[in-house]
Amino acid sequence: MDKTKKKIEVQARVRVIGKIKLQELIRPETFNTVVEVDRSTIHMPGLHQAAVHTATREAFEQQFIRRMRTDADTKRKVGGTKWMVEVVELRYKDAI
Repeated sequence: MDKTKKKIEVQARVRVIGKIKLQELIRPETFNTVVEVDRSTIHMPGLHQAAVHTATREAFEQQFIRRMRTDADTKRKVGGTKWMVEVVELRYKDAI
């Protein structure tokens, strides 16, 4: 089984929602990134899409945590609330 990584260019619409009441904390926004997934998942469409979805969600979570540290407005809106990231729309293609 091939364990090398394949770079995928992703354009996604993501939003931050509260875990308990599932209310929208941040409006959906466009998030562009490049993620790496195992090459072995390319031939399994469901697994490949799930891997891209998970990698995109995790990348946005890291970016959002960094943004909360520097942006007072975002921290005031979301700070103290348990939150999670929801991927609303996902488009991806091979990165060059």
